[in-house]
Amino acid sequence: MSSQQLSAVPETVPQGIARADLEPRTKRALEEAMAVSLLEKGGCYEVQSASGNWYEVDVAEETCTCPDWEYRTPEGGCKHLRRVDVELKLGRVPRPDGRLPDQARTSLNQQRSP
Repeated sequence: MSSQQLSAVPETVPQGIARADLEPRTKRALEEAMAVSLLEKGGCYEVQSASGNWYEVDVAEETCTCPDWEYRTPEGGCKHLRRVDVELKLGRVPRPDGRLPDQARTSLNQQRSP
C-alpha cells in the first residue's frame, strides 16, 4: 500500500455551482482528506479515506470496494470514485494508462507535430 499523504481537494467547484448545492457524496469527495494513487495500469487506484481505510477504485469498471458502493451502488459513484475522477481531472494522479498528466500532454503534442 502507498504511504501517500492525505490531502483535501482545493476549493475548486465549477462556476455557478455553490458547494451547498452539491450532491452529498460529491461534497464529501471534494472536502474530505484522502490519498489517491494509481495501483495498476488499466485504471485501478487505491484511495485512503480520512478514516484510515483503504479502498480499491476501478475507473474502467466504475467500481469501488467500499461499503457504500457494495451495498448501495449510488448513481454517480461513491465518494471514492468521485474523488479519483476529480484528482484525474486536476492532473494530480497518473492517468489510467500509467502516464503522468504532463507526459500525456507531451505525447499528444508530439503526435500532432508534423
